[in-house]
Amino acid sequence: MRFHRAAGGGWRVAGGYGAIVGLMAGLGLLFFASPSAAQEYTVTFHGVIGREGVGFGEFLNPAGISLDPAGNLYVADSGNHRIQRLTQAGEYMTIFGGFGFDRQQLNQPMAVVATGLDVYVADMQNRRIQRLDRLLNFLGVLPEDPEASLFGFPRGVAISKVGEIYVADTENEEIVKLNTSGQLEVRFGGFSYEQGRLRRPANIAVGPAGKVYVADTGNHRIAIFDAFGGYLTDISSDTLKAPEGVDVDDSGLVYVADTGNHRFTVFSKEGTLLLSFGAQGVGIGSFSEPRDISVGPAGKIYVADTGNHRIQMFRMEKK
Repeated sequence: MRFHRAAGGGWRVAGGYGAIVGLMAGLGLLFFASPSAAQEYTVTFHGVIGREGVGFGEFLNPAGISLDPAGNLYVADSGNHRIQRLTQAGEYMTIFGGFGFDRQQLNQPMAVVATGLDVYVADMQNRRIQRLDRLLNFLGVLPEDPEASLFGFPRGVAISKVGEIYVADTENEEIVKLNTSGQLEVRFGGFSYEQGRLRRPANIAVGPAGKVYVADTGNHRIAIFDAFGGYLTDISSDTLKAPEGVDVDDSGLVYVADTGNHRFTVFSKEGTLLLSFGAQGVGIGSFSEPRDISVGPAGKIYVADTGNHRIQMFRMEKK
């Protein structure tokens, strides 16, 4: 077990095989590695973005985050009913929303996904998805007909490589898949799905092979479906507690905002636990009900530390 300062003054925790291999009591940093993990990992703290407040670059209960291909960070600033766009270093660029029920207004946005061209927002209490361009200019809304009942409370949203839209409807406990034109294609994960039945689904991610990963909060797992809604398997109902966020990197590693355990957790593409990091608290590397996670290039990890009203940045690397 080794602790040392990383470049730029961040803390680096190095660990290897076994159970708990690193704990920094004063900072609340916890590193856990599975006994079967084939590699030794380091997790480096790289900074904090934001603080509690209503100003630009400040947050109230940030619930969703997304990185676009250029590295820009989009935050569903849920308590302030807005989306903020920042640089990957956390510098404020622009904003969209404000409380309300009309188009271009938001009521508790809970998730955001940025493709590089478009940005989709789960405008939960308004029961719709708003579509913006990458600069946060309004483009449209789904469903287009305000009288249409496409979904209940949209809690999560993800976009496939070909532009299909997946929405986690937490009220109806199902995933709604829309085609590239925004028309209903299929619903899955509902009552008839037996092992694949969802309870309070939250954020969603689409992996490099087109698989759909759902933070199945009420079942304490990540449920995995194929692109057509067929249930495949799940990850770690024994390890996770009410997870609300999930992301998948280009190699297939699965990153989870393990909300009820106040930490983030990483699994191999086969579902093997690689590490868990964090503990409940307010210090560096500690979390309060983190609700989302987003992975950038070179192992950079952004965590929506919701209860602490901030975004924390880390980097995970193999030794």
